[in-house]
Amino acid sequence: MKYDELDDRAKARARDQWREGNQPDDWWDCIYEDVIIIGALMGIEIGTRVVKTVKGKAYDVPDISFSGFCSQGDGASFGGYLDVGEMKTACEQVGTHVGNLGPGHALFPICRAAEEVFAMIAAHSVANRLEGLALEDTHYPECEPTMSINIKGYDHRGHSTRVDGYELPHEIEMKANGLVSDFADYIYAQLEAEDEYLNSDEYVVESIEANEPNFDESGNIE
Repeated sequence: MKYDELDDRAKARARDQWREGNQPDDWWDCIYEDVIIIGALMGIEIGTRVVKTVKGKAYDVPDISFSGFCSQGDGASFGGYLDVGEMKTACEQVGTHVGNLGPGHALFPICRAAEEVFAMIAAHSVANRLEGLALEDTHYPECEPTMSINIKGYDHRGHSTRVDGYELPHEIEMKANGLVSDFADYIYAQLEAEDEYLNSDEYVVESIEANEPNFDESGNIE
């Protein structure tokens, strides 16, 4: 029997069976591609990590980890670096990409935070240069607006994404940590939304109708 020929109870069973056994492999790839582009536009460069297959082959994958989506501890993390020079125009660059970056958009506060981190680092750099000139000394560290800041994504169970603040004053480190943590939350929200869509009755029925499997009268896949 085809799906349309089943009664409502059998259709529900058919959807559950199809949902359990036919979720697309690597369904998160499209989300990864999008957040990598968006991140780069605001100066958040997501890195890669090496994974090995059971046959020993190695290849690079985006350095993003997540778990989900039904327990309190679920979340996402990532590794990479902040390209501080790109953060200056985060709102403009991301706004061009998404089409409408108004205050209600989930990316708006993240982009604003990126620009604020840039401004804080630029001000700190200027202050260091002026202090060095005043004291006729060159040993003061400078946080240049073109610098890179490492981002560490820890075990996905911990979901901790933090910057390496070795050369940053505490207030800038805290602001940058808030930025990368909020972007990790954004990544998780996109993954969760995609998972909900792929498990929705609407998507499952579309997939069943496209593949045209046969069912018995109880809704079991034959």
